[in-house]
Parts: sequence; structure tokens; C-alpha cells
Amino acid sequence: MTDGLAEMAYHNAFDKIQHGLNNEREGNNTDTRKIWWVQAESVVGFYNAYQKKPEKKEYLQAAEDIWNFIQNRVIDPDSGEWIECVPADNSPDPKQALVHSWKCPYHNGRMCMEMINRLSQAS
Repeated sequence: MTDGLAEMAYHNAFDKIQHGLNNEREGNNTDTRKIWWVQAESVVGFYNAYQKKPEKKEYLQAAEDIWNFIQNRVIDPDSGEWIECVPADNSPDPKQALVHSWKCPYHNGRMCMEMINRLSQAS
């Protein structure tokens, strides 16, 4: 099941121009916003898919590309907290709350701990 999910996400949701994962797609309508938790979980998801199928180098590249997108577009340079939503034009609303009842550092923290563990085992 995860093989199919990785394949579908890579071909249908991974933004190969901005290098983030689109929020969602319904039919032919794609929500191209980049939501913080989707970015975090996609790094782990694509790296997991690469670990299962090392010949799929595009999954490793996608994980690296999304991590770079996170560093350049999602992490707020002033506070270090992750911006909730980056719109398609890459201009997040400066009034956007960094933390609220539905946004906390769970996904970004989990991604970091998961990747530290996976990368240390790969060495």
C-alpha cells in the first residue's frame, strides 16, 4: 500500500518546480498551498519509500528537495517556528499565527526525530 501511495504522491502531488508537496487534489482540482505538516510528513514518507526501494532515487531526491523547501520557505527566519501555510506564490501572510490550537510542533518534531534515527542507521 505504501508503494502505491508514494508513487501517486510523487506523480500527482509533488511540485517539481517549487519542490514542496501540494496540499490536496480532488479530481482535476489541485490545492497548491504548501501546508507545514504535509511537508514534514512527506519528507519521512519519501525517505521511507526510498529505503524500501533504493533503486527509486527520485524518492530520495524528493525528500531532499522538500527538506530544502522547508528550510527556505516554511521555517520562519525570525522565530524558527514553521509557517502553517505557504501559498502557491510563496508569499505567506505575515499575520498568520505560528501556533494555534490546530498547529503545534508535533509533525515537524516527529519528522526531525524520525529522520535523525533513519539517517543515523544508514551511515
